[in-house]
Amino acid sequence: MRRLLVAANVAAIIGAVIGVEYLVMRALISAFPELSALQATFLDILILTAVLIPILYFLSLRPLLVTLEETEREEETAREAEERFRQLAEAAFESIVITEHGILLDANTQTEALYGMTLEELRGTPILELVAPESRALVRRQMETGSEQSYEARALRADGAIVPVEVHGRPIHYQGRLARVAAVRDITERKKLEEDREVYLHTISHDLRTPLAIIQGHAQLLHAILEERALDGELRDSLSAILRGVQGMNVLIQDLADLARLEAGQLTLHLRLLELPQYVDDLLVRAATILDVGRVQMDMPDDVPPVRADFFRLDRIIMNLLSNALKYSEPGTPVRIIVEPLETMVRIAVRDRGRGIAAEDIPHLFGRFYRAPGAQREEGIGLGLYITRRLVEAHGGQISVESAPGVGSTFAFTLPLATSDGADPSRL
Repeated sequence: MRRLLVAANVAAIIGAVIGVEYLVMRALISAFPELSALQATFLDILILTAVLIPILYFLSLRPLLVTLEETEREEETAREAEERFRQLAEAAFESIVITEHGILLDANTQTEALYGMTLEELRGTPILELVAPESRALVRRQMETGSEQSYEARALRADGAIVPVEVHGRPIHYQGRLARVAAVRDITERKKLEEDREVYLHTISHDLRTPLAIIQGHAQLLHAILEERALDGELRDSLSAILRGVQGMNVLIQDLADLARLEAGQLTLHLRLLELPQYVDDLLVRAATILDVGRVQMDMPDDVPPVRADFFRLDRIIMNLLSNALKYSEPGTPVRIIVEPLETMVRIAVRDRGRGIAAEDIPHLFGRFYRAPGAQREEGIGLGLYITRRLVEAHGGQISVESAPGVGSTFAFTLPLATSDGADPSRL
């Protein structure tokens, strides 16, 4: 099409120039009859003009013609890419929407079912009108920052119904403009399963405590009687085994209870100032009945500043890391607790000389119900490190791991330094 326009433009210019030259020639011959002998020369000039103008025109416009051809190819490529994108979007099971400056430009047919609107109604709609009020600030922030991280929000249907969705967006070029594409997935069924699971976990963790408390109470009473009578032997060993089993069950139940509270957003931290040297010494004394604390070595400066933490939750964090380090390393090998003050945080690391963790397992270690393949033992259900991570994050810190097979592992987390006195309850 562009080439036809250029050719027509050239023909028009040639016709105009030749016409003007012809009129000038006729006027000159009429005014000066003696010039009639030059009529043939004028005709040669007209013919030469008709030949030279196109040549000069195309030579001067060649770069433009090349650019036009490249532009045509790019536009054709873009049209083909958009058509492929359209076909893929229509084949997707979730809603696909394209927005520009917060306005919905286009969408696939699955979007009609999600929002209860036709594509004609959806096009031109501000995207925040399709979002429940409680999620609008989150969605606006995601769009403004160009985030490519998936997140959960609540969509608003045309009939007023609220639908939980998972959104994953990214910037794209669409029809020659910078836009944003997002996949919006209805997660109603997943949310229902999560709610059922949380109720189930909470019920189990609550109902198991009563019989365990009875077992623990009677075992402790018998243990005290044996000590009072200075009796030893198999009976006392059996009672110790019962108490260790009860302690293990209590840890498992506490994991389930904490999981239910974490998922429901109901875990409350009671923060207070803790002096780490005294705290860790006391923790090892309290843990002596259930852990081989004789293998634990300390590396902590005397002047380490105090931290602000929940006493019992910090117990859970360090006990989880210590028990794992002792469990998955060879008997007799040392496990070190290393405390290092940072600028605004304190870093606490637990290092062992165990079998180590494969690189492909490390990204999944802090996930729910994850157990690394080939674990030496099968205790637990894979919640310990997940809950440990969530408790560290609730304190405002971060947790990480460095490990190499055959060398050992170092699990490290940070806690904020104390800035004021007194308790400061915090809700996760």
